[in-house]
Amino acid sequence: MDGAEAKRTSSPPEASLEIRDVAAYRARVETAPSMWISEPLTPCTVMQHGVRNVLVARRTAFQSLVIAEIGPYGTALILDNRMQTTSGDEYLYHEPLVHVPCVLHGAPERVLILGGADGGAAREALKWDSVANVTVVDIDAEVVEACRAYLTDINQGCFDDERVQLHIGDALDFLASEGCCFDVIIGDLTDPVESGPSFRLFSKEFFELVKRRLEPTRGRFVVQAGSISLVEEPHLFARIHRTLRAVFPSVEPFATFVPTYGTPLGMCVASEARAPRPGTLSAESVDTLLAQRTPRGMRAFDGRFFHGLFGLPRNVRDAVAAETVVYSVDLFPSS
Repeated sequence: MDGAEAKRTSSPPEASLEIRDVAAYRARVETAPSMWISEPLTPCTVMQHGVRNVLVARRTAFQSLVIAEIGPYGTALILDNRMQTTSGDEYLYHEPLVHVPCVLHGAPERVLILGGADGGAAREALKWDSVANVTVVDIDAEVVEACRAYLTDINQGCFDDERVQLHIGDALDFLASEGCCFDVIIGDLTDPVESGPSFRLFSKEFFELVKRRLEPTRGRFVVQAGSISLVEEPHLFARIHRTLRAVFPSVEPFATFVPTYGTPLGMCVASEARAPRPGTLSAESVDTLLAQRTPRGMRAFDGRFFHGLFGLPRNVRDAVAAETVVYSVDLFPSS
């Protein structure tokens, strides 16, 4: 039997998965949860997460705080009973949130993160070799400290980097103060809810403050803008996009899917500069830029992923194009 025949008749090698710590792996995926956290997506739809171990549970001056181990998705941050991030899939949120505006800028030096207590956005911003300063503004010092202690898989010690400046305070006050302009501003904020406590951070007035602190020629502002599911949130995403358009001449909607959120999450990137637009950048040119500027690389984000983010469903695009409502503090004066 010749070599070619032997190759054809030999059985293929068995697929194998190397698990270095079998006990830890089994504990993570097989141990039954001791309790469940339920998060409503609609009045008739609930997302549930099994909790195996509670690491932190207390009320801060601003919100309820829970950090817990939830099995396959790792360690989770939960604020006011709403899932914020997990160590297992946070990269599907933080990578597009940070790298879309950075790619469109090209070589950001000064980055401002509004929110971002878990440190994931700062970690990603620091991957750009052009970045000289990252300012993180979060209102809740207790959440930041808890994340530094228990979400090390996410922040990876980024708050200890000499390029990072942590400012504990209100994002509105920070933006209204006098100071430098930023190349990229990232709205890593709590979920937008009409009439909710975070509503003012998605208003026309807030976006005007952001514009004041954004470098005018190439600066980019990105913000998470709620679910793009028109079943769960019929108007929210389109109205945030329309509100941004009332302030910025260029606004591009995109979306990512993070399994622990249970729904596709919309984002918008805005600027005073109309170029470059995402569609004018080839996947190859994005990959070349990332290879030059981010030597550490990413888990999900590359040129093809970048283009895929902007492929919104037709009905979502139609809703965005038809929306006329602009959020302002006058619309919900009690918020």
